[in-house]
Amino acid sequence: MKAYFLQRCIAYFIDIFIVVLVSMVFSFFIPVTEKYKDSLEKQEIILNQYENEEINYDEYVKLYNNNSYSMAKESMIFDFFSIIITLAYFGAYSYYKDGMTIGKKCMKIRIVDNNGKHPSYRKFVIRAALLHGPVMSILLALSLIFLSKDIYFLVSSGINFVYTIFSFFCIFLVAVRKDGRGLHDLISGTKVIALK
Repeated sequence: MKAYFLQRCIAYFIDIFIVVLVSMVFSFFIPVTEKYKDSLEKQEIILNQYENEEINYDEYVKLYNNNSYSMAKESMIFDFFSIIITLAYFGAYSYYKDGMTIGKKCMKIRIVDNNGKHPSYRKFVIRAALLHGPVMSILLALSLIFLSKDIYFLVSSGINFVYTIFSFFCIFLVAVRKDGRGLHDLISGTKVIALK
């Protein structure tokens, strides 16, 4: 029997809370560079200048984008660990725990393949990479490394837009399809079922 939409939503929020919590704990052990600290302070100064009307909107956007680009480059290590944690939890953990994350276990649902069997490790990783952002994060990191600042902002906006549409389409399909399969399920060859 397919899992109900509400069960999946609650399981997802439980799981995201866990992933964010683990990511935050790991982030305490990653040293913050002086450049990143300086960029954070600079971001606050730029915002204050704009709020106090010391700079106009165009100057604000230019300064903000320049500083944001520097911050993004300096925070790539955080993104890397976030990708690893996300894939480990939604991919590896689900695989070794019979298709269940902690959220899915709480909601009594699990991931299976199209035949109702335990999916391959590859299917779990593909599903996790598509649904939970690692594909987007990797594309953003590559664009940050290989593209100029101006092109990076254009490409990153496009990547974020496409990922947002993809996410909404996944949610829409889960809500309206009889089998409850989202686009991520269709691509990875999986589905979520309720436990008996």
